[in-house]
Amino acid sequence: METEKETIFGKFLFPNLFRAFRISIHHSQIFAALLGLTLVVLAGRLMDMNKTVVAASNGVTELDTFVLEGPSGLEFFVEKHQNDVHQGVFSTLWNFTSKRFHGIVKAILILNISGAETNTVEMLGAVGWAFRYHFFYTLIFFMILTAVIASMGGVICRIAALQLAIGEKPGFGESLRFGLKNFFNFFAAPLVPVFIIICIGAPLIILGLIYSIPYAGDILMAVFLPLAFLAGMIMAIIAIGAAAGFTLMFPSMAYENSDCFDAISQSYEYIYMQPWRFVFYVILTAFYGAACYTFVRFFTFTLMLLTYLFIKLGLIGDAKMTQIWPRPEFMNLFNSVLTEPATYWGQSFASFFVHLWALVIIGIVISFLISFYFTATTIIYALLRYKIDKIPIDKIYIQSQGFESTGQPSEK
Repeated sequence: METEKETIFGKFLFPNLFRAFRISIHHSQIFAALLGLTLVVLAGRLMDMNKTVVAASNGVTELDTFVLEGPSGLEFFVEKHQNDVHQGVFSTLWNFTSKRFHGIVKAILILNISGAETNTVEMLGAVGWAFRYHFFYTLIFFMILTAVIASMGGVICRIAALQLAIGEKPGFGESLRFGLKNFFNFFAAPLVPVFIIICIGAPLIILGLIYSIPYAGDILMAVFLPLAFLAGMIMAIIAIGAAAGFTLMFPSMAYENSDCFDAISQSYEYIYMQPWRFVFYVILTAFYGAACYTFVRFFTFTLMLLTYLFIKLGLIGDAKMTQIWPRPEFMNLFNSVLTEPATYWGQSFASFFVHLWALVIIGIVISFLISFYFTATTIIYALLRYKIDKIPIDKIYIQSQGFESTGQPSEK
């Protein structure tokens, strides 16, 4: 039976996407995102005790050089600055990708498609650099990141699905139990397509080795090349489906309580059955998300600036303030570079806690962004499911009651 809400949005489903902001600011989702972010940052900082990234005195790193000049420019840069400052892989990736992300947001808001594309390509290039030149570090960190995303991402999707479907705002503990119970499925879902691609691509590596054989290798290469193209086509289908369908895997498990294989199958089905509708939803969400993030960042900047200015009004002279807290800027909410050093331990103590609380506030902003992403993907999944399978948006698996919808018992 269709609800009144579904009748209103039966032909125009996309207005549901504008519910993402209201749903994503729920405190349980923000807390889950902040907890996941904290775990990732702590893991990255711990791993960064091994500083292997070459950086010049002017702040340019080997990653910047690799993206702009390629491998040849990187080799020259490393050789030239080998004895300069070294830093960790995580901090290098964090600083680089955060700048590109803000470049993407700005480009989206001013409809600069080429700018968004350039920054996106550079972010992907950063991932390629990490795996190419710091493979074991990146592999370990990638597994940690996947585990955190699997746990906290599953929690956020579950909370968002319940709010979207039945208006229920579950507590963090209830959703965490659901996420931990299904942790393996959330963890395996994004890795299974990668594993399949590797298995299909392995014979092509062997074919490349065979091609190295003089004379016979050329003949065998020509004979097996059609099969190689067939394998490449299959890998392309899986890779494109995985890249786009990853956004739907977690919401599928959050809505249906399905296993990872059902989630993967369903995400591929929705992507390839309604590709243009999916693209439309993603583009619309990207514009809306960029606007929401800009608003949240502006609100945070105003909060920090007003706090800074009113505290400063109560001080006699500016020297003391500049020794504990630099003036906030919109694109740099907390500048850790103090214009004047602390003169005694009390100022160092105050500066430490100012820095700590500023990082908490900035972490909440980033957590909103994470929460918005998983919330928006959950809404997109629900809309595609309704469009393709005619399943109402309010039909969801409810663990505690054994129901699969807002009020109707499961027929299973």
